Amino acid sequence: MKKILKPWGYYKEYLNLFNKLKIKILCVYPNEETSLQYHKERSEIWFFLNNNNILIDNKELLKMPILKFLKFKPLAEHRLSNFSDKNVYVLEIQYGKKCIENDIVRLQDNYNRL
Repeated sequence: MKKILKPWGYYKEYLNLFNKLKIKILCVYPNEETSLQYHKERSEIWFFLNNNNILIDNKELLKMPILKFLKFKPLAEHRLSNFSDKNVYVLEIQYGKKCIENDIVRLQDNYNRL
């Protein structure tokens, strides 16, 4: 397992079964956010591992309790914005036809990755 650095934080991949099921831990730093994105080939489930104020898909500011989860089907737009002063940790489960990093369609991005 290695730490993959991203401009918004990092992730660690714990399991990869034939690129059809992946389990990761994401860490989003304070005042950072992932891109607004969707996936064509996979679904995702996010389990929140700490209490923080976050924004999902640019619409709703939520206080996510520990182990609360959200599901995203293919083509569902989503993003994770951390408005707190602590890191946000999320257990991400990816599953579907292809769980690969190239299956990201970015709609908005603060880090010029469109």
